[in-house]
Amino acid sequence: MAEEARVPRQVAAAKLRRLRGERLIEMTGGVVTVDEQQRAELLLKAISAGGDLEETSKLLEWGEFERLVEGIVRQHSYSAVLNFRFKRGRKLWQTDVLASKEPLVLCIDCKHLRSRQAAALRRAVELNARRARDLAEELPRLKRRVATRTWRKAAVIPLIVTLKPAPWRTHEAMPIVAVNQLRDFLDGIPAEASHFIGFNRSLMGTEAPLAEPLSGRETVAPKDHIESRGRLT
Repeated sequence: MAEEARVPRQVAAAKLRRLRGERLIEMTGGVVTVDEQQRAELLLKAISAGGDLEETSKLLEWGEFERLVEGIVRQHSYSAVLNFRFKRGRKLWQTDVLASKEPLVLCIDCKHLRSRQAAALRRAVELNARRARDLAEELPRLKRRVATRTWRKAAVIPLIVTLKPAPWRTHEAMPIVAVNQLRDFLDGIPAEASHFIGFNRSLMGTEAPLAEPLSGRETVAPKDHIESRGRLT
C-alpha cells in the first residue's frame, strides 16, 4: 500500500491506523479488510478529500454504487433511504435511493451501465417516471418514512444516476445524471426543478388531491406502457 500510494511506510501505517480508528477498515496481523459498507464510505471519503470521482467510481460494485449515491445526497443535506419500498394498489415498487429535502423528493434509480445501452436506459427512465408518479400519489401516507411530516407539499422528481455519462442528459424531460456530475445537479435542482417532469403533491391529509405535474408539464401516461416520443436532448 505504501508503494502504491508512493509514501513512506510509516505514513501509510499511520493512515491505516487512523482509518481503523474511524471504523472504515479492519486490520489484523497486517491484513486489511473492508466490507461493502466500509468500501462505499472509503470511496466517499476519498472523493471528499479531492479524489477523482470518475476514476473512483470505476471501483464500485453494484450495492456500493447505490451507497455512494446515498452518501452524496446526504452531503447535500438530503434525508436518504436505500432501497425504499412502497405499494400503490397491488403494485409493489422499490427505488434505489429516496432523497428528500423540502420541498423536493428525488426518486433515484441507480444504473450501473458501463456502456451506452440506449434502449435499456430509455426503459429505465420511463419505468422510474411511473414509480415517481405512484410515489407522489402515496406520499401523504408515507410522510413518516420519507421524512416529510412537517411539509405542506412536495415535488417528486424521477432521477436516473449512471456510472458513466449517458448518451443524453434528459429523456422526455426526465433527468439522467452521471455520478461524477451528481453534485452539480443537486446544487442546481432547486432552481431548475420546473424544467423536469415531476409531480406536485399536497401533504395535508391522505385525502388530498392527486399529484399534479410540475409547471403544467405533460406527464407520463397513466398506464403500464409509456410510448417513447423520441425527444432526446
